[in-house]
Amino acid sequence: MSDSNPERASGRAAATPHGELSRQRILAAAIALFSERGFAGTSVADVCERAGVVKTALYWHFEHKEGLLDAALARVAEAWIAEIRASVLEVDGLEARLDRFVAGLRWLVTERSETLLLILGAVLERAEVNEATRANLFELFTSARNAIAEGVRMTLGRDVPDLDLAADAALSLVHGIAITQRLTRDPAQLDRQFDYLRRIFALAVFHAANAPGGKHP
Repeated sequence: MSDSNPERASGRAAATPHGELSRQRILAAAIALFSERGFAGTSVADVCERAGVVKTALYWHFEHKEGLLDAALARVAEAWIAEIRASVLEVDGLEARLDRFVAGLRWLVTERSETLLLILGAVLERAEVNEATRANLFELFTSARNAIAEGVRMTLGRDVPDLDLAADAALSLVHGIAITQRLTRDPAQLDRQFDYLRRIFALAVFHAANAPGGKHP
C-alpha cells in the first residue's frame, strides 16, 4: 500500500499490549463483516459488537470507517501477496511451479475466500468513491501481478511478452471462481475450474518457454 506501514496509514499506533489486542480484534471483525456484508452493509456498531469493543476504541485506532477498510485491505493484502509469491518461488521447474501456483490459488479460494471477497467487494463499492482506497486496491493488484510475473521470469530466465496480462487473467479467474463457489459449493466444479485455469495460464507460459531462445523447463 502507499504508506510505509499501511495498516497505520489511516489510523494510530497502539500504545499498549491491550491497545494492540483491541486493534487486532477490531481488524478481524471488520475483515469478516466486510466480506460477509460488504462495506455499505456493515456499520461501525456491527464491527464493535463483534469485536467486543466500544466505538471510541475503533475511532482511536482507525479514525473512521474508511480508515478501517484501508487497514483491513492492507492486512489481507499482505497475506495474499505472500501466498502468491510463495506459490511461484518455492519449487524448481516450470511445470512444478505452475502446479504449486495453481494449488496456492485454490487454497486462497477454499481457505481464504473472505480475503478474495473483501477485495472484490471493495473494488465494486469503493474504488470509484474513495481515491485513497482505489489507489490502495490498484497497488494490491499490481503487487499480486508482479509476484506472479516475477516467478515465471525467474523460471524462464527471461521476460515474457504480455505476462502481465496472463497474470491479470489468472487473478480475474480466481475471483470468478470464488464467487461461483460461494453460490454452488460444488467440489467437482472447483476441480474443473482450476484445471481450466491451469491450462489457460500454461498456454501463455509454455508458449514463451518453447519459443526460440526460451529456456525449457
